[in-house]
Amino acid sequence: MFLQNAEGEYEPSFFIIRLKTDRDIQVCAAENEATFTHEYLHFIQDLILPYCIRENLRHLATFFDQMDNVHSIGEIRLPKTIPIPGEELATLQSKMTWGSNSFIQTAAELESIQRSTEPVPVHGFNLYRYDLKIKDGPSYHFGARDLLEYIAYKIEAKHFPGQEKLPDLPYCSVDLLVNHYGLSLFSDVKKIALVEYCLHNDNPAHRMMVMLDDFKVAGTENFTELSDEEFISFLKSANWKAVGVPFETIGNKLDRRLNELCEFLQARYPIEAFPEISSWLDHVMDYARTTLAGRSMFAELYRATTPEFQVALSGIINEIGVPLIVNNLGELGTSLGGDDSCDQFLQLLLAYEFTSYINRSDPQCPLCSVCERDRSEIMNQDCLDGPFRRAREEDLCPFGVFAKAHGLAEVRWFSNEKLIPSQGSDW
Repeated sequence: MFLQNAEGEYEPSFFIIRLKTDRDIQVCAAENEATFTHEYLHFIQDLILPYCIRENLRHLATFFDQMDNVHSIGEIRLPKTIPIPGEELATLQSKMTWGSNSFIQTAAELESIQRSTEPVPVHGFNLYRYDLKIKDGPSYHFGARDLLEYIAYKIEAKHFPGQEKLPDLPYCSVDLLVNHYGLSLFSDVKKIALVEYCLHNDNPAHRMMVMLDDFKVAGTENFTELSDEEFISFLKSANWKAVGVPFETIGNKLDRRLNELCEFLQARYPIEAFPEISSWLDHVMDYARTTLAGRSMFAELYRATTPEFQVALSGIINEIGVPLIVNNLGELGTSLGGDDSCDQFLQLLLAYEFTSYINRSDPQCPLCSVCERDRSEIMNQDCLDGPFRRAREEDLCPFGVFAKAHGLAEVRWFSNEKLIPSQGSDW
């Protein structure tokens, strides 16, 4: 699951921006400011929107649950065949709430909206999915991805005019939906503020449909006539009661999620093993809580003049940077220091890719192509047939650091049911 536009991707939970280019990272980021800004806005979303934080926790928990399961049974089998407890429900929640990963270039009008329900009896709540029927077109699963992309695209399009127009879905899906409900007079500031508000809910598409229905019942003119400031103030007090949990305000929920994410990350990336990551996480979580969160941040960034926007975004980047930028060639960059910092933040990339890695049968290190290009002198046969062995070496390569930190050399490894020897041959 990732957020993607024509030239970039942002990988949630592990703070990685991918730029679709073969050019040098620093040059590309500077020359493709609009694309970098779009993906950086997704990075900020990851830090301050409760839906994103919940997904972050899910992604991270999946990885670390895999690690716990590996140590519990004492082995890793490639490809993975043993499911992780709770994985099925977490996957279902994301499947129902995330939305489509497809693109539809042109969608002039919505014909209808279909809701489907998936009960979760063990927890006493329902999951809702919404499919938009496009007039003279296909059905489209509307979800959180649409809301996240809508925010990033609207801000990008305003402050970087003249960029190539992106597909109507997902990037303009909110405009289509709001117009379908007779709210075409809503300003873009109101729509972005509404989207941001809905992303405080664990099923943001459902929350948006509830709000649009409420607007329609109360009379759309009562909301279109509000000023942007009045509408944002209204949203800040529009709390809801979630099923099965005590009541909490939107602010309470955001603070709880930030605390959960901070505690989880600090526990899993302790300062003794990952001083650069730990120090950065501590600073970023504090900055997100005290400076970015709870203020209709994205509506503010949209409403600002372009010079004001550039100053605001530069201030955020200067304060928290971005840990890892990757191009098509696998070249790595970071705004947080030199090579040592980049190697530490590479651990986030490895954690992100580990799920894909253990679902394949080939044990070859996922960083082989990077090392072949940048530092072939550190490679040996273990990189191809048993990269977990690199954890035992005195001078650790990036995967060796990863394998040592997570105890991957302490368990047995199998590939296609065949045991991989714990000792390898020389190169």
